[in-house]
Amino acid sequence: MKKIILSSHGFQKNKSLKNKLLALLPSAARDLSVAIITTASAEWKEKNKHAILAKQVLEDAGFKKVEFLDVEFENQTN
Repeated sequence: MKKIILSSHGFQKNKSLKNKLLALLPSAARDLSVAIITTASAEWKEKNKHAILAKQVLEDAGFKKVEFLDVEFENQTN
């Protein structure tokens, strides 16, 4: 079962929220991948300071893979 967690930028500012996220995981973060769904135009998604910070927070939490996904412009194969 896959989970989706929606947040704008709460993980960066609220450590308690980040800890609650980690508690919801079915296994250790190092075994899981994360997609950050961006809504900005395709050329700006990876330049948005909030998206970059969110990626850094999730990488620092130990997730195996953290990538951006733009559901409007990218093909989802999985």
